[in-house]
Amino acid sequence: EPFRELTRMLSVNANGGLLALAATVQEGQTILVENRYTREEQECRVVHVGREQDDKWEVGIAFAHVAADFWRISFPPLTRRIPATKD
Repeated sequence: EPFRELTRMLSVNANGGLLALAATVQEGQTILVENRYTREEQECRVVHVGREQDDKWEVGIAFAHVAADFWRISFPPLTRRIPATKD
């Protein structure tokens, strides 16, 4: 069922983020997220449904397509971590 909900982001990153959602969603589901300040929309995939708090679920989302500037935040470039060697 289509739904529309005004909510807030709990955290954001270059690939998506974590939001508080009253609607029930499932991992793998596609949702459309709108940045209310820019009115830009981005198709996202639900990658995690966490605990319920204050009648809202913690829902992890990932952008379906690259959207580096969706949040209008400059994130540092991703770097590959090289494990430390033992001497």
